[in-house]
Amino acid sequence: MATNLDGYEFLLRLLLAIALGGLIGLEREFHGRAAGLRTHILVCLGSTIIMIASMRLYEQYADLMNDSTVRIDPGRIAAGIVTGIGFLGAGVILQSGNIVRGLTTAASVWFVAGVGIAIGIGLYILASEVTALALFVLFALKPIERYIHPDYYQKLSITAVQQPGLLEKARAICRRHKLAIKNYEILENVDKNLTTVVLNVKFKWNDEIGEILVEEFTHIDGVRYVSWKI
Repeated sequence: MATNLDGYEFLLRLLLAIALGGLIGLEREFHGRAAGLRTHILVCLGSTIIMIASMRLYEQYADLMNDSTVRIDPGRIAAGIVTGIGFLGAGVILQSGNIVRGLTTAASVWFVAGVGIAIGIGLYILASEVTALALFVLFALKPIERYIHPDYYQKLSITAVQQPGLLEKARAICRRHKLAIKNYEILENVDKNLTTVVLNVKFKWNDEIGEILVEEFTHIDGVRYVSWKI
């Protein structure tokens, strides 16, 4: 594709990068994400500039033949953009226990880099279409996620004075709160006369389930310690 851009064509690409990158960034901004409007605009704009420069570099050295010792390949620069954006995306992913946040934001940052590449080589319609599709995914599919209740897995640990029936009591409480016990382990501390029951449970997300379980187990006679961490 020719890269003899006049001033208007060059400006069009830059403005389109700001507009399309800004639309994705605005959605992230609405959800209070750290990588929001400005970050997405800069990523998209930067990718556009790099691709324009790489195409201009290719045009400048187009007379170099394949058997030359110098090879110019704009595609390698695009690949470098995708790789570099991966590090930026990794910076917005946070993990707290079993909960991982920032994956959608990381994907959107990576996506706008691709939009910038498309704009940089003049694929305006493609860039606009995929941006519209991305906005549909981010906005229209968001409510659907509320009706999808994934399974979560967690370890529940109960330490109590050695007593018969501790495991059965734990099972009864788990059944009452619809926690499925996948497997369990019983640890005995003879010196301190303590028993620890460790349950691997599967459950549907509930913000209050941890507090409820801890409160119920601590009311069992002889229970000394209850561990539930998300």
